[in-house]
Amino acid sequence: MKLAALAVVMGMVAFPQSKGTISQQAKDCAQNFIGNNNTGTITCYNVDKNLAEQISQLIVASKRDGKTLRDISDKMETLLRDLHNQNNITTINQQAPNGINIGPGAVAQNPTVNNTYAEKHRVLSEDNEDHIAATMKAFSGHAIAVYVQIPATNEMVTLGAGLNSALSKAAMKPDYQIVNFIGNCAWGDNGITILAGKQNVQEASLLNRELVAVGVMERLVPVCTYGNDNGDARVIVWITRP
Repeated sequence: MKLAALAVVMGMVAFPQSKGTISQQAKDCAQNFIGNNNTGTITCYNVDKNLAEQISQLIVASKRDGKTLRDISDKMETLLRDLHNQNNITTINQQAPNGINIGPGAVAQNPTVNNTYAEKHRVLSEDNEDHIAATMKAFSGHAIAVYVQIPATNEMVTLGAGLNSALSKAAMKPDYQIVNFIGNCAWGDNGITILAGKQNVQEASLLNRELVAVGVMERLVPVCTYGNDNGDARVIVWITRP
């Protein structure tokens, strides 16, 4: 009986029972073992091709020396870092043309938007200057001011100089300055405001009409009154950014 039992055990060792095929699937660079007999494969996606070839060569060389095993470890660390970085990329879609549009998962602290100022070209041609001069000659000898507000662009300074030229041609007495203070007037159009004493509102309104006629202003606006009780304060043309 003992001999028979021993023979059965030896037979089980010599002839192991066959097992069904085992298939394990995993994503990215996890080990995928297919079948039996300790055979496995590593399947990676979105990995640099050169890095993958280097790892393959090192695995073959690892059978010859221990240094190669250390190299394999270093390469695997690089591979894992690459995969980690790929999995942490956040896409931000910018849809606002003049602002910041933050997509899901992104955090922006104290964002700064620098919107470049696009100058309008309010230009007085020589013909336009002559047109204004011909009309404003009715007020020849009158003092008038042309103020350009700081920060002044080249376009603003050129416009102020052109208007100063037109008023000089009209034999008026223009005072052209670039100033660092702000005019107190709620009315204006296209960056141009006109102020006057009560006695000079007609003069200011006529100049407003001429600036609309030559295309520098787009519409007629009320004249802001200022000055002393006599109402004889001069007309001021205030030029700012549109």
